[in-house]
Amino acid sequence: MRPSWRTHPHPIPLVIGLVVLVGGCSRQASIRPDLVLISIDALRADALDCYGGRRDLGVEACALGDEGARYVWAFAAASSGGPAAASLLTSLHPSQHGVRDSAAQFLPQRVATAAEALVSAGYETAAFVASPELNRSRNLQQGFGVYDDGLSSVQSDRLESVGDRAIAWTDAARSPWLVWVHFSEPHPPGKGSAPWTPADYEKSIRHLDRRLSQLIAVLDARPTPPGVLLVGLHGQRDAEPGSPASHGRGVDLAEIRVPLLWRPPRTGTGPMVGRRITTPVSTLDVAPTLLDSAGVALPGAFEGRPLPLADSVGESQPARALFAEHPLELAVIVGAEYAAIERTPSDGAADLIRTALLWPPGDRSSEKLPALDSAIEAARRHARLRPTLDYFLARTQAERSNQP
Repeated sequence: MRPSWRTHPHPIPLVIGLVVLVGGCSRQASIRPDLVLISIDALRADALDCYGGRRDLGVEACALGDEGARYVWAFAAASSGGPAAASLLTSLHPSQHGVRDSAAQFLPQRVATAAEALVSAGYETAAFVASPELNRSRNLQQGFGVYDDGLSSVQSDRLESVGDRAIAWTDAARSPWLVWVHFSEPHPPGKGSAPWTPADYEKSIRHLDRRLSQLIAVLDARPTPPGVLLVGLHGQRDAEPGSPASHGRGVDLAEIRVPLLWRPPRTGTGPMVGRRITTPVSTLDVAPTLLDSAGVALPGAFEGRPLPLADSVGESQPARALFAEHPLELAVIVGAEYAAIERTPSDGAADLIRTALLWPPGDRSSEKLPALDSAIEAARRHARLRPTLDYFLARTQAERSNQP
């Protein structure tokens, strides 16, 4: 029986495995772990039980955090599928890797991916993606020996088959391997479908969780269970009068906040005990985390860093700036502060849209999305964060102008 995420409020120190020395001066070659990346479309963090959502919703997803880490404040680099997926694989912002919403915008060959780095280190790689947004036209298959995007157009069939195909591939693969499994649910149906209600969303998450349970149970039955990283590709904005629940409209907190749970590869010391990490992190940290766990050097262009296994509370270093992009908006998170601004077609900064404080000073217990600031506080927070936003815009614009 797995421990509950509700029973471990305080992190327990991670025991580091001993290095075995051979012949007095030579180090035994480490065995690289098998790795699983699970991404899920339009999954809100606060829909899951362990993030304060409805009790018993997303149980299997939450269980990964019981033997690893759960990141309370994780943010997608974009609020739509193609750009967000490219950022997962490259540790770059959309303005850097070039993938946008249009199918005509694809990942350039010059951009390094985590899969390519792992292949160079001896990994077999495969991807099973249940989303037309992530088909081969986007060139996301760079580094994957198998890239299966030919799944059924029927949403329920896609959910069933993507996990089965991934399991079949891992059964035949030689270790070490990386498999990326992307589930399209709980993404709402397309235009012309029946209205998507909150009850439909919950039903879809339960169905997804059953498939996750089957997938992870099979993988964990192996002699050495793999490391598993589960992340929402992007979030979902609440339905509004006359408008259904949606994403890809901007960088509203509900659209960019995602669940992120990381169960590192198991060592001889056994599994970790669950940790709740409140330091904000980005989906740009996914690729560095996978490479770091495999002992593979990070490409110099990567913007992210390996996910922390402890909070940075009390450190003297300034809080890290995280960014989320949309063609018409740009958001920054620095510590507990969030601000979003409009951006012009020329990629210049425009007016402030919204600001918020993720948690009150000195209290990181809350996990609910915060209320937006009053006009007076928004002006103060905007003044503090605007130079960081302007720097990001100037930097990424200069990088694009220098690209061939």
